[in-house]
Amino acid sequence: MTGLQDRLAGDAAARELPTSLWERLRADPSRAPEYLALEAAERHGPAARKWAEGKRGSYAVTPHELAQMAKKRHACHRSRARR
Repeated sequence: MTGLQDRLAGDAAARELPTSLWERLRADPSRAPEYLALEAAERHGPAARKWAEGKRGSYAVTPHELAQMAKKRHACHRSRARR
């Protein structure tokens, strides 16, 4: 595979929901928001932790300021995805 093909295959794999999550969603759909939040935290938590540690190491910020930075970063990524 080429670099682009590898990246596209990786992107597709990242979009796949784990089988265990599908099973939990089917077994108890009323708890779907909880299951999805837990899966998102598990999947994105390490990267978010690394980002926050990097910002704390570079800037003297309060927890509120760090949250605002994260919110702004997320909004910027979202607006670029819509273009």
